[in-house]
Amino acid sequence: MKTLLLVGRGGNGKRTSADSINIPQINLDNLLFLPVVCSGVGDIGEDLEAPIESVVENVRKEIEKYEGDGGFDAICLVLKYGVRFTQQEKDAVEVVRSMFGENVLRDHGIIIMTYGDLFEVDNENNKRTFRDWCMEQMGAMQTLLNEVEYRIVLFDNKTDNPVKRESQLNDLQRCLSLLNRKYRLEDFNKAEIKRTHLVVIHVHQRGCNDEREPLIDRRATIRPLRCYSRIEKCLTISLGLVIVGVIIYLIIRNA
Repeated sequence: MKTLLLVGRGGNGKRTSADSINIPQINLDNLLFLPVVCSGVGDIGEDLEAPIESVVENVRKEIEKYEGDGGFDAICLVLKYGVRFTQQEKDAVEVVRSMFGENVLRDHGIIIMTYGDLFEVDNENNKRTFRDWCMEQMGAMQTLLNEVEYRIVLFDNKTDNPVKRESQLNDLQRCLSLLNRKYRLEDFNKAEIKRTHLVVIHVHQRGCNDEREPLIDRRATIRPLRCYSRIEKCLTISLGLVIVGVIIYLIIRNA
């Protein structure tokens, strides 16, 4: 049994991909897949239906649930073919890194590209393969593909063709065979600090009406926050007074 955790923005096709993966009538040498959809991981701002704290807690529960089976064989980032790799998609990738660890995609990631039917329509008059399309990508998408070492599969979740469905699962299995170890609770716990920063950013952005900026700057641990509540200001001042008091005490004691 191969256990997969599916993440990505809402509307990219996580649940339909899970349905395509979990097809009992297709038998790949007795290999079965167990797809687990993790909602909210990749959604930001107004797209986030639940508080980020709840999303984090749900992710932890899923990881703990499958820890007894050795963890997840892969973290599958679901992207949508036919749309630009916008700042929202880039932010979604950063959310995945913040949630699971900076190198989660490099070490455990597979990209599932949905809307494979649209790819076939776009290329019905030429001989361009999906591999060709991947090699043509530039910029942030090329960087992402390099990070996962081109572990990417194209899914047509609308097809009823059993041959095509089996081919998709064979491609998925090929990508899985390139991964060396499972993603476990230990890996999730190592990302605790980065995940806490993610929560702080989301909490503050709820009350911010400023023009939206990229969610996370990878060059900094956390983007400077522009919105502070009165309580947080008081806590900051109080902490400063405590530090000053300690310094004065040490000076007097050592005088």
